Amino acid sequence: MGGGATYHAAGQSDVVKQYNIGAVVALHPQITKPVELFPETTSLVPIFFGSGSDDDVVAPSSVKSAYSQTSGVPKAFSEIEGATHQEPTNKGSMRHTPYVIAMFDCHLKGDKSQCDKVYGNGSGSLCSGAVKMTDCEHEDEPSDLVAV
Repeated sequence: MGGGATYHAAGQSDVVKQYNIGAVVALHPQITKPVELFPETTSLVPIFFGSGSDDDVVAPSSVKSAYSQTSGVPKAFSEIEGATHQEPTNKGSMRHTPYVIAMFDCHLKGDKSQCDKVYGNGSGSLCSGAVKMTDCEHEDEPSDLVAV
């Protein structure tokens, strides 16, 4: 339930402040489907949503819905073609891993090259790279990075 808890915590100002959260990654977060555990909210920090087209535990459409309703912060969404709910574990291919690292390096360290990996359109980027996606988008590339 880590992805859903991450998503939920990122929308609570007291939690973000108390734990000095600067960015979050919610992989296959259970928010509304199959069971509504958390209300949809808006993250207060940059957020990366990861899903897979073959996830039969958490519907990719519910992850995309949470992404679509998030506003006011840099955000990214990716749905890896053929990925199951196990994608981010050692039972999966862990294809999100380089982009998870890039997300944190971008927003916590202010590393522009890592921001390009998440928000760019180059050959190694999330939406234009070697990992085949069934859906991928991003918004609000950070223009003035300051490491937290």
